[in-house]
Amino acid sequence: MKSKSQLLLFGLALMVSLAGAWFEKTPGYMDAEYYYGNAVRLAQNNGWTEMVLWNYLDSPEGLPHAAHVYWMPLASFLAAASLMIFKTSSFFVARFPFILLSAFIPPLTAEISYSLSQNHRSAVLSGLLAVFSGFYCIYTHNVETFTLYMLLGGLFFLMIQKEPARINRRYVLMMGALAGGMHLSRADGLLWLVAGMGLIFIKSPESGWRKIKSFLTSAIYLFTGYAVIMSPWYLRNLLEWRTFFPEGISQAIWITNYNQLFIYPASRLSFQNWIAAGWSVLLSQRWSALMDNLKTVIGVQSMVILLPLMVWGVWRQKTKTAVRFGLMMEGITLIVMSLIFPLAGARGGFLHSSAAIQPLLWALVPEGLTG
Repeated sequence: MKSKSQLLLFGLALMVSLAGAWFEKTPGYMDAEYYYGNAVRLAQNNGWTEMVLWNYLDSPEGLPHAAHVYWMPLASFLAAASLMIFKTSSFFVARFPFILLSAFIPPLTAEISYSLSQNHRSAVLSGLLAVFSGFYCIYTHNVETFTLYMLLGGLFFLMIQKEPARINRRYVLMMGALAGGMHLSRADGLLWLVAGMGLIFIKSPESGWRKIKSFLTSAIYLFTGYAVIMSPWYLRNLLEWRTFFPEGISQAIWITNYNQLFIYPASRLSFQNWIAAGWSVLLSQRWSALMDNLKTVIGVQSMVILLPLMVWGVWRQKTKTAVRFGLMMEGITLIVMSLIFPLAGARGGFLHSSAAIQPLLWALVPEGLTG
């Protein structure tokens, strides 16, 4: 795609993001407040700790408390870096990395579109959809994970679409690093590592034992790229709890209403507690979450009017690896956030997680117009 068009999309996106940030004077809701507050503590040399308790899943003993036990830390790290560079605690300064990174999403979306269609006009239109992103406009310049997930997910799709004829070590290392970045942004980023393993197994040209050997070799490189990004987080957890994952977090799967996320002690959350709610309640919750998440697909991801174009674009490009992978990830995310974590998924989990697929969806809209 022409570099001039990419530069224009970047400049336009930067202006839109700066305008949104100018009018938004405070984080505005809990997620952004949490990431920003912990960024300030990091910037002020208070360590990887927080002075709030918003759940008790890891059986906290008091304050200060280990930070980012439930939510992953990358958003806070980026905001803290900006605050330390400029030696301030300003909310506007904390958003600098997100404002800048959000401006790369439209050019990236355009590049994905061009890699699919080789059509410059379609690519520009896709980029403009990412600039004027509807519901996402109020989030991408905030201290949050939307921008990170869109950017890393978009890079994942672009790399898959431009993959070499034969999967090589560099390709797999990059895939692992992107999956690591996604996991450091959100806990469900681990799904992208697992999906990446499936992809390199499927794309391996060998058969039989040679295919297994090739896959195992590639898996080592995939995990190496992942570990480069994620090892500081795992090391912190080992030092803090002597486990790779924060103590008690897995118990969140057993909540039967959202308020149980704040239950104390967290040991009351168990399979027995979960099953005691009754199958009618459990199934009703999952059906309700599925309906809410499908509304997010229609109302947020496709802004209603773009849905037919996205569907037709998917059909026209159904043979492309990136499109098939994107459909799979959308389905997996929908299932996980509707059936496994229905309460968290319906209250914003799916909205956040599905942002990773959004650049691909924007890239497919022009395909629905040209068919």
